[in-house]
Amino acid sequence: NFYPPVNAVCIGIVHGVVGKVKAHTDSEWKLILIKNQSLVGHILETHDIFQINKIAILSLSGLEPTELGLSPCPRHHGSNKEKQGSQISLPQASSKPLQKTWNSVKSAVENVKPKK
Repeated sequence: NFYPPVNAVCIGIVHGVVGKVKAHTDSEWKLILIKNQSLVGHILETHDIFQINKIAILSLSGLEPTELGLSPCPRHHGSNKEKQGSQISLPQASSKPLQKTWNSVKSAVENVKPKK
């Protein structure tokens, strides 16, 4: 079931959602968003395959969102150009475990071999 958004605010364009994660059991839930992708191929000429280039991590605690470096939405942000390449800043305590988890996921994906 989806609930109607309460006081929803557009924070920019995302290309997809990877999922929600906790760095450890005592930390808060965070949502991993795809903020930059590139086309790497096609399957059967009808389905595109993308590579994830950059992610953004959004806290689900309900507090004000930090600067995520997302591209501005032309519908909601008009002609305001946001600085490209700005990075998300996370508190140092939660950043290291999350980065370690993300690196493990990337490593596992790189080591998957196709079936023959």
